[in-house]
Amino acid sequence: MTSIDGLPAEPQVRLAFAKLVDQAHHDGRRPSVLALARQFGLTNTTFRRHYPEIVRELGQIRRTPATALTESTAASEHSKLVDRNAELRRAVQELRQDLEIAVANIARLTLDNHQLRTELEQARRITNIKTRPPSESTEADTR
Repeated sequence: MTSIDGLPAEPQVRLAFAKLVDQAHHDGRRPSVLALARQFGLTNTTFRRHYPEIVRELGQIRRTPATALTESTAASEHSKLVDRNAELRRAVQELRQDLEIAVANIARLTLDNHQLRTELEQARRITNIKTRPPSESTEADTR
């Protein structure tokens, strides 16, 4: 929907204007004429020349101080992020502690397993093929 001279129709511009203002309030920034003009591929000057009423409304919005609601929303978003960050740091610390405990348990179980295997082999009089008993190694070395 464009007007005769290739410019967007005013209802289309008003819709984009409303979206820009809403997004700016949500982000905690102020809307600009240039941002609105770029949405339609227009220069700032061309936009100002053809849509002076919208430019005036946008100017009034820019001149009004940020409301406490917007500031409190931004502050609450920041505090939520800070809280979430602290929560994640605590979770990471707990996971590190759990990992250290797991490593210690694995090390203990490895030692217990080795000791129990050795005791079992001695009880059943099993000779380990990988290592020779000390008496055999000294006889083989003297020959």
